[in-house]
Amino acid sequence: MSMGVTSACGAKDHAPFVWSAPPSTSDAGTGGRGPGSDHTPGSKGGSFDSAGSADPGGKAPASAGTGGGTGAVLTMGPLDPNEIYIFGTLREGSAGYNALAHWSSPNQYTLGFDAGIDDRSVQIWKGQLVYRLTLAQGIRIFQPELTTTLQADDLDYPRDPARNDPILKTPPCLAEDDGPVTFLTSPDDRLIYQCPDMAWYEDGEKVIESMDASEGRLLALGYDGLVLADATFGEFAVMKLADGQRHILDAANAPHVHDAIAYRTAKDGFHVVVPSKTGNPTPELWLLTPDASASRIGTYPYPVDGITEYEYNGVLSGKDELFEPGYDAGNDMILVRDLSGTSKIVYTEATDPRVKMHASWIFSGR
Repeated sequence: MSMGVTSACGAKDHAPFVWSAPPSTSDAGTGGRGPGSDHTPGSKGGSFDSAGSADPGGKAPASAGTGGGTGAVLTMGPLDPNEIYIFGTLREGSAGYNALAHWSSPNQYTLGFDAGIDDRSVQIWKGQLVYRLTLAQGIRIFQPELTTTLQADDLDYPRDPARNDPILKTPPCLAEDDGPVTFLTSPDDRLIYQCPDMAWYEDGEKVIESMDASEGRLLALGYDGLVLADATFGEFAVMKLADGQRHILDAANAPHVHDAIAYRTAKDGFHVVVPSKTGNPTPELWLLTPDASASRIGTYPYPVDGITEYEYNGVLSGKDELFEPGYDAGNDMILVRDLSGTSKIVYTEATDPRVKMHASWIFSGR
C-alpha cells in the first residue's frame, strides 16, 4: 500500500480554509521573519471574522515580540459545524499557548484562550466556539484576540484572555453560583446544559429530569431535539426532548457505546463509527434512526502506510470523513479516511506547522 502523505498546507482533495485580511492592516510588527509561503488560501471551510481587542494598558492583546517578524493579521468568521478544527498549541510542552486552526491551514490560526480551558468541552454553537474552564463556572462564548500567521516567537500571548468572553445565562444554575457541569450543542443552534441537580435545561426550562451516571449519559444533541445517549449497560439509546421517550438499540445487532470511535448528528438520526467485526483496522459507519433501528452504511479503508500508531478515537466531518489523530516517528499526524476508499495523512508535524497537535483535541460540530 503506497503512502499517501499530503501536508495540511497542500491537501489535494480539499480546498484550504478561507482567511482574509482586514482592509486597514496587513501585518503585525516589523522585521525580517515572514509567515511562510507554503499555503495558498482556498474557498472552503468557513472564514474567521473580526479579531482583536485592546489590553487595559492600550497594548494589542497579541503583538509582535522582541524578535520582530512579519505576519498577516487576518479575520475570523463563523465556524462551520461540518468542518474539522484543531484545538492545538503554539508551544509544545508549555501551558497557555492554545490556538485554533482549520486542519487544512495550521499556519493560520486564532488565539486568545485561557490556559485553564477544558479542551474537551469545546463545541460550535451558532457559528461560535463555546467552552467551559476547568476551574470556573459557566459556559463562555469565545471572543478572538488575534488571527494571524505569526511565529510564536514573534508575538506576546494575551494576558487574561477569557476576560472578554461573555458567559451565557444558564438558569437555574447561573455561573456566579454553581454553573452547568456539562452542555451539548446541536446543528440547528440549540444548546442544553446539565445543572448540579443532574437535570438538563434549555433557556431555563427543564427538558430532561434528573439523570445520573447510573442512568447513562447524553452523547450528542441532534436535529429537532433528537438526543443520542447511552443506556445503563452501554447500549446506544435515541430519545426526543419533546416527549422524553427513550428507544434502546438491540445490543446484539447494533453498535455498542463502548466501541464507538466517532459519532455525529445527521438529518436522519445519528452516524456512528465502530470497529469492524472482522478484526481488521477498517471501521464501519452505521446509521441510528429516531426509532432506534441500526443499519450499516459502509466501511472505511485500511490506514495508509506512514502512520504506525493512531488513536482509535476520531471525529466525523459533515461528509462522513473519519479524522483520526495519530503519530509516527515523533510527529503528530491526522489520518483521514472516507467511504470511497481514500485514506491519507492530511496533517503532519514533520512540516513544522504553526499550530501543533501535541496530543490536543480535534473537533467539529456535533
